[in-house]
Amino acid sequence: MFFATYMLVELRRRLGRTVLTALGLAVGVGLVVTVSALSKGLDEAQAKVLDPLTGVGTDLSVTRPIRFDPQTGPQGLSDADRKALREEMGGARIGLRGLGKPGEKFSRDDFVPNGQLSFPAGRVAKVRNQDGVKDAAGSLTLSAVHIEGTVPEQPAGGGRGTFVQPAGPPESIDATSRSVTGIDVSRPALAPVTPGQIISGRYLSSKKSRETVLNVAYARQHDLAAGDKVKLGGRTFTVVGLARTPVGGQASDLYVELGELQALSGRKGRVNAINVRAESSNDVAAVAASIRQSFT
Repeated sequence: MFFATYMLVELRRRLGRTVLTALGLAVGVGLVVTVSALSKGLDEAQAKVLDPLTGVGTDLSVTRPIRFDPQTGPQGLSDADRKALREEMGGARIGLRGLGKPGEKFSRDDFVPNGQLSFPAGRVAKVRNQDGVKDAAGSLTLSAVHIEGTVPEQPAGGGRGTFVQPAGPPESIDATSRSVTGIDVSRPALAPVTPGQIISGRYLSSKKSRETVLNVAYARQHDLAAGDKVKLGGRTFTVVGLARTPVGGQASDLYVELGELQALSGRKGRVNAINVRAESSNDVAAVAASIRQSFT
């Protein structure tokens, strides 16, 4: 009790020093709080600015681009790959034969490759099991072509597998094309579009079918939003979200579940890209060389 009384007396007797000391402590505490708040705000702002970069997402992207020689055709392909290429890009994919009699109305959907040769989806598991690979996910990107109009008169000489130039006016046939990517929903962090890129709505669900996420630019162009319906391959899909294009990444107009696109396009068990995450940045070169060797 004596010490408390003595302290209070001294504080009152030296009022000026007491006030200055209190002000110093207040200023010190205020500076600490301010610096902490600025540091936290800077971290949050930096994370927000750099967030689009996370859309790139993977250390490696494995594809098989098709190289054509004007004289000899596709280069560096085995007989099996050449057969697969003919099946994917042959005349049976797009043409006007078999649509009906001249003058009849028609509507059809085709899925054509985007310059990448597909390969068995089983290669994804093989890549995932290679040394230095943390995880891997396959995807399939195609161009969805919708053609509708009136079957034109076809001049003689158009054999099987030959695209015949319509004899009627150009407005008799209307063709539209959209890029669509099928993604492995079970591995969203390695998908061509990630949950972090969703700006409206939600990501694709593994428990629901006939869902699609749209690229925001495509959605704005066609005045679409979450909850709207879009047609793809003759099927109706519900738009569940809109995604922005990743910085430095390649975007599609639509994203659907991988299995659904494989079934719609007649490419069950096929992918044309593998997104790979290495165990360490130091392993990227070795992993790339190993994957390249496994495809030769």
